[in-house]
Amino acid sequence: PVNGVMTSTFGPRKHPILGTVRIHKGVDWAAPVGTPIAAAFDGDITFQGDGGSYGNLVKISHPNGRETRYAHMLRFAIGTGVGTRVKAGDVIGYIGTTGLSTGPHLHFELYQNGAAIDPLGTVTAVASDDSAVETLTDRIVHVESGGSARAKNPNSSATGAGQFISKTWIRMMNTYRPELARTLSTADLLALRYDATISREMVRNLAREGEAYLRERGHQITAGRLYLCHFLGMEGAHQVLSATGSAQLSAVLGSAVIQANPFLTGKTASYVVDWAERKMGQKLGRMATGAAQQTTTTEVRQTSPEFEKYKQAVTAVISSIQNTP
Repeated sequence: PVNGVMTSTFGPRKHPILGTVRIHKGVDWAAPVGTPIAAAFDGDITFQGDGGSYGNLVKISHPNGRETRYAHMLRFAIGTGVGTRVKAGDVIGYIGTTGLSTGPHLHFELYQNGAAIDPLGTVTAVASDDSAVETLTDRIVHVESGGSARAKNPNSSATGAGQFISKTWIRMMNTYRPELARTLSTADLLALRYDATISREMVRNLAREGEAYLRERGHQITAGRLYLCHFLGMEGAHQVLSATGSAQLSAVLGSAVIQANPFLTGKTASYVVDWAERKMGQKLGRMATGAAQQTTTTEVRQTSPEFEKYKQAVTAVISSIQNTP
């Protein structure tokens, strides 16, 4: 249901917050805040709202006595609500950390005739194919710093292999490494930008955030556009992609951005879009004229290989239950 990393399986475990041993009635996948969450099967939304310790919760009823639950969402997909009929793969919400949660993830449950069952059964989980994300991460690190963990932009606070400015880095650490954010001083947190491993981790997370942010606003996704999210921030990338190609960047982004990046002086929106595509080694980007185009009213994303493997595993479990005398 989400392109993420499995962090907890079904069964007894020590609760990470309460500290007591309880039955974990689902499977957890960690993913960046804002990552789209897809319906596992065709069905009807029967609940969408505050689920208490589940945070923002969606329940979907499926044929043959099945129900799936999706917890800790940041928010729900636009145009969905109780009674909405969804197809497998339709976006129903976005990764968050609401309710009783230790960090951004999806808690997913599967019920059969009212009883929680293991969504994966005895099938071995297969890790998701993150090769495309890793390739993009490698490229961003290369063009930002040449791979140097000690790189520093003299015109801004951008530092380290990923060239994160201070404000963005602190937000990312609070979101994705809360255990460090709680225990380290601001100065020590900022110094972690020089750690190549953590810097790469945050570049990867920011790329995924950028993809979710741009998709929601109707933009096509390319490596160059994801790099714009890294370079200008997600809102800055959205503003540039929504502007006419001839719009002056100083008017679109403001003088502070130009001051930090003098090569953008006198440049247009189409220039920086094409520049980003070249940085990522792709063909020139295509600028929309005017505002971002909304071509569909239903949020749908192509299912990932991990989701297809997951769906096959769940289908096998359901079939075994239905065939049991």
